[in-house]
This record gives sequence, C-alpha cells and structure tokens, in this order.
Amino acid sequence: MSVSVAFQDLVLSLLSNDSAVSAIVGDRIIDGPDADTAFPYVSFGATDTDRLDAECIPGRDETMQIDCWSRDDGRLNPCKALVNAVEAALHEKDGTFSVGALLSLNVVLSRCFIDPDGITAHGVVQVTAEIEDPRN
Repeated sequence: MSVSVAFQDLVLSLLSNDSAVSAIVGDRIIDGPDADTAFPYVSFGATDTDRLDAECIPGRDETMQIDCWSRDDGRLNPCKALVNAVEAALHEKDGTFSVGALLSLNVVLSRCFIDPDGITAHGVVQVTAEIEDPRN
C-alpha cells in the first residue's frame, strides 16, 4: 500500500466517524463523483504531492481535495454546513497510517459555489498532510 492510499483511508475514517458529518451525509462518502449517489454526499477529488525530504528522512506534502455536494434548489447554506463539518472533522487531527507516518494534517482552503446547473451546491475542502514516506 502507498502512503497516498493510507492518507485517503485515514481521511475516510475521520469523516465516517465524525457525528456532524454523518448527521448530514450518513454513509455517503465515496471515492470520486457518482451520478447515482443521493444528495448530500462527500467525494474524494484530486490530489497533489510535493516532495519534502528532510535530514535523510523521505517525505511529502500531499494535498487532497474533498468535494461536498448538496442539492437544495440552489441554496448554499446546506453545502456550507457540510463544508464546516468536514473542516472540523479533519483540521489538526491525528491518526496512524498502515505505511508511513502522518506528521500533520491541516485544512488549507475551503469554498462553496453553485454548479452551472443552478441547483447543485458544490463545496471544496483542501487538506494537506505532511507525511513521512519510507518507500521513497
């Protein structure tokens, strides 16, 4: 398993075990968008990785996009509530990886907007993890 997969597994666990997130989406936290998933839901989006080697310890900064989706006649408030819950579930949290080690986890950006269909609210939460990666 890669540290990227371990990072996503940790984020999934933190979101799934958070009562505020679960109160909004239930178990609808999925890997990638799915047209058949009922609203509201959370999906995993794009990731970016930057090498972060220090003192002979291989590592990386990995940023993951978490997409928050709601559909309430073009209203942003339900999506904002979900984004806020996701932020609280992830910012400055600890956890363990099955491979590598999490050094820090921080929400670095969030935003909400209405998609071009005029009725779907889309929230984006970006989290960055500083990770020790022994395989690199």
